[in-house]
Amino acid sequence: MEEKRSWINATTLGDLIDMKADLHPDKEAIVFRNERHTYSDVARESAQISKSLLALGVEPGDRIGYFLGESVETVLIMLGAAKIGAICAPINSRFKPRELRQVIVHAGMKVVFTTGSDGGTEFNELIQRTFPLIAESESSTLSLEDAPELQTLVVMDDIERPGTVNLTELDRLAGSVSDEEVLFRQSGVRVRETAIIMYTSGTTAMPKGAMLSHEAFSRYGLSLQERMLLNEDDKIWSALPMFHIGGVAFMLASIFVGGTYFHTGHFDPGIALAQIRDERCTVALPAFETIWLPIISHKD
Repeated sequence: MEEKRSWINATTLGDLIDMKADLHPDKEAIVFRNERHTYSDVARESAQISKSLLALGVEPGDRIGYFLGESVETVLIMLGAAKIGAICAPINSRFKPRELRQVIVHAGMKVVFTTGSDGGTEFNELIQRTFPLIAESESSTLSLEDAPELQTLVVMDDIERPGTVNLTELDRLAGSVSDEEVLFRQSGVRVRETAIIMYTSGTTAMPKGAMLSHEAFSRYGLSLQERMLLNEDDKIWSALPMFHIGGVAFMLASIFVGGTYFHTGHFDPGIALAQIRDERCTVALPAFETIWLPIISHKD
């Protein structure tokens, strides 16, 4: 008997989240500890990021970085960039100034999102140490000799700092761009264009970037759906960081199947165990023994 063929509906990441929001508007899509977002929330809030980026002059193919802890903002920035044809480049939250300079300059990042202190890491301080002239800038539009393509540093709080854009200003920028402008840009994004640049950890050499297309993530979502028998009723748990291909790919695969993605945030085995138990997660993707062993060995 001839085996039945399976067909793939490859799509862009921006269209993917909008499609799922249309199908499951009130269903939870992303849960980071106590931050809960439905599919319609994620579609709407990622479009707000798209508007802010358009107001900042971001063009198709421009690279957008985030240097953040584990939070829903990583998802919103990634999808917001993808909607308008920009390329997201997550930055390893363990990087120090040497590696930070390498990936920001090498990728030619135009906008970088960061925050203050989170999970014991002083994110903005590390970027300021990497590029000390930011603090001397009289404008939020940067012009740095050692990072010539970096134009904007967004710090995701309400504090005013020299050379940066805060959340209040980011919201003001978003208000200057219409929904139609986002949709117009979104309509021109193609599935084989680069969606995300994933950088290696730099363990044995300086970090190197891998360019991954919208189509690649669609195909990965279908592959995981078929091999793990995933469906929209699944609650998919992971603690992999959102600068790691596992964290990003599992999250996007969960959206692809219309499931709910649970992330433990800054890793704590007790909190992770409670989340898996209390949320009644059906699929766990810890990937590494260093994550799973502390959970299964936990006293609870």
